[in-house]
Amino acid sequence: MKIGIVGVGAMGELFGGMLTRAGQDVWLIDNHNERAEKINREGLIIEPSRALQPGEPKQEIIKIKATTDPQEVGPCDLVILFVKAYDTEEATRNSLPLTGKRTVWLTLQNGLENIERMSKIAGKGRVVGGITYQGATVLEAGIIRHAGCGKTVIGEIDSQESERIKSISDIFNQAGIDTEISDNIEGVLWGKLLINAVINPLTAITRVRNGQLLESPLLKE
Repeated sequence: MKIGIVGVGAMGELFGGMLTRAGQDVWLIDNHNERAEKINREGLIIEPSRALQPGEPKQEIIKIKATTDPQEVGPCDLVILFVKAYDTEEATRNSLPLTGKRTVWLTLQNGLENIERMSKIAGKGRVVGGITYQGATVLEAGIIRHAGCGKTVIGEIDSQESERIKSISDIFNQAGIDTEISDNIEGVLWGKLLINAVINPLTAITRVRNGQLLESPLLKE
């Protein structure tokens, strides 16, 4: 499957790397030329989250294609959006060259109304929704740490279990991205929003990262 990933932050790089490793034809569509050039030159570097075995390399280098020009990529089978919610409309509009007759657009962003914003530009019948609890941290340009392996949930807006949503789920699972299909993706999106509404203020107050919350002395008190 030819996949375009729009938004080359930690999650975009993580999904791009895992899908490329699994044999998919992946392009990263970046808005920073220097980062895209570095990834093309040096590869995408991922540090694993799990404990390493003796002699196992500390980093994995994945050769992946990156560009700032969607025209260079052309139509994809799947476009995954990872930009911040406030950039959704601009990113979708700029990425329209990735759209062919059967292109599916998937949002794995945080927040609400991303599906509606994308649908107005890419076409309502093209867009499916989702959330992910995978965790990743940017160490520097083109280098990330896979911080945690959580579940990814995707679904059609009309709650149907379509062939295209099954295909995306299968491809993700084959890549090691634990994925399930929901018949209530709107409820799933609200659920993650509520979790973020609780967790994110706590990380700000305690000044620790998500995965370190349980270790915070303030919360233990």
